[in-house]
Amino acid sequence: MNRAGRFVWVFAANGFVAWLTIARLSAALSSHESRDLQVWIEIILEVLSPITGIILEAIRWKSAKWWNIGCLTLAGCFWFAEAAWWRSDPFFGVLLIMSFGLFILAGLTAIIYRATKAQDAEQEPPNFVQKGNK
Repeated sequence: MNRAGRFVWVFAANGFVAWLTIARLSAALSSHESRDLQVWIEIILEVLSPITGIILEAIRWKSAKWWNIGCLTLAGCFWFAEAAWWRSDPFFGVLLIMSFGLFILAGLTAIIYRATKAQDAEQEPPNFVQKGNK
């Protein structure tokens, strides 16, 4: 798997998270009364951050790896905290499934980055310019 494969994975994983959040929050986004802090946090963590991660991966930003893994992990932590807060709610299991799903995506993304890092190091030409030599 090379950089193109990594970009496809980041696009698919982050795009899925953003699409699922938009589909889930479509009613809340269309109504002005239901927009509260939780909805805005979900929009930032699960829509804007993944889209930013796709853009950063496309421009090959050096820290795109940490952004893409971190935004999925942070969203998973958010859902895990929601599950802990609403532990007596009937949707407790759904909140846990959402958090573990995001943690799994973050872990798979980390594995993809690790696998492509080794291949990127093999493909790059050696740097023969030493410090002090021009």
